[in-house]
Amino acid sequence: MKLLNKNTFDQILYGKNIYSILFGIDQLSKSKGNVIIDDKRFNYGDHLTGEIDYIEKCYMNKWCHENRNIINIDNYIESIEENLILNNTLIKFCNNAYENLIEIQRKLFPFDDLIVSSYTEKKFNEEILEFSKSFADYFYHINNFNNLKFDLVLKKMSKNLQSLYQDFCSTDKSDILISLGNIKKFSRLSLSVSSFEKLYIFIDLFIPKYRLKRKAFEQDLIKIYKDKHGDIISTKINHWEHNENKWTVGIERFEGVLFTKQLFFLGNNIETLNIDLKKKKGTFRHLTLRLKKLPHDYYDFERSTYYISDDKLLGTDLPYLKVVFLEEMVQVSTLIPNLNCDKMSFIETRYSNRIFSLLNNIFQDFEFLYSDFYWEQGFDLAIDESFNYKRNNNDLSLKKYELMNYNNSSEKTMNNSIYFGQKRQLPLGKLGLFWELRNVSRFT
Repeated sequence: MKLLNKNTFDQILYGKNIYSILFGIDQLSKSKGNVIIDDKRFNYGDHLTGEIDYIEKCYMNKWCHENRNIINIDNYIESIEENLILNNTLIKFCNNAYENLIEIQRKLFPFDDLIVSSYTEKKFNEEILEFSKSFADYFYHINNFNNLKFDLVLKKMSKNLQSLYQDFCSTDKSDILISLGNIKKFSRLSLSVSSFEKLYIFIDLFIPKYRLKRKAFEQDLIKIYKDKHGDIISTKINHWEHNENKWTVGIERFEGVLFTKQLFFLGNNIETLNIDLKKKKGTFRHLTLRLKKLPHDYYDFERSTYYISDDKLLGTDLPYLKVVFLEEMVQVSTLIPNLNCDKMSFIETRYSNRIFSLLNNIFQDFEFLYSDFYWEQGFDLAIDESFNYKRNNNDLSLKKYELMNYNNSSEKTMNNSIYFGQKRQLPLGKLGLFWELRNVSRFT
């Protein structure tokens, strides 16, 4: 590890979470000495670090295998059932692709009957998982997002699977799935997707979903990171200054000052640090309502997740609800406009009755939950894109975004720094984030 002295590093990683630690381990293996700053004000939220899908799991396992099998993701996940309630229709999904196909065929939109009937359960499951692995593999090995070839990826599908995808693309009933998929997968409110992202949303209807055992995963990653001589400092940064291609970073610890060549921000809410992108976009932020624990009579709901939306909600200031039934509580999340108001009483007044009304329509026997709850603002956010914005495959190209420091009523460009957060509108969501972290040397 390159370390000139105890206060000088090749890289400072701001934000402690599973992705910054994994990134730190990866960089240490490439002889890039680094330190992680754990500032409790700045992080990713549940949206990015709480759950992964089968494609993301395949990518992460490849990344860990590349780093001498440092950890097996399969030891830190548990299967979950993800359900959709769209326009008051319940679509129940499971970790069986064929059963999901039949459920969609019955309740959402008609696939070609001849194609569906040609599949056995075993064959369809194998095709979906095989294509998902090849999808993850393609993005793992691509050197440049500008070289992505959609036709090449589509050819990895069987003819029958391609036909089902064309059915999905040709029906207007897929619009609500695309809008919801943009929120779930890509952290944006939009009707527009690139070809790759539309294909990802389609495959996501069938593949398994998992909840990360985040605490255990993070603890074991920290042990590996520290064994490789990485360091984590719990503190806040007071100031930063960039001179002669080097950052001087003042921290609230006895060390006082750290020095580094590169400064990386691995979290979402950079405005908390008086930093933002030079080109700002409108944002929605996550709001979480935590309800009391379910009685044992409702154990069937544990490990279930429900996404609730309809044509009237999408495009409003309350576009969807995500209801997660955990062993210790029921968690309800949504997106609300960034009102620049930190008073929870104002937010409660504006949204409580509307959220409870939506919940009552779906979970009519759960009124007893609503007497004991508290609100919490999360770290996650979503970009509010113009609904007339037309996305194309060029939007998958990875662009450098200029960061600005707005401290002390002045504006300064932050050179040699990169922000890996949702304001960047990362292509392909978490998959794009993983690619950037693995290939950071290509654009620094």
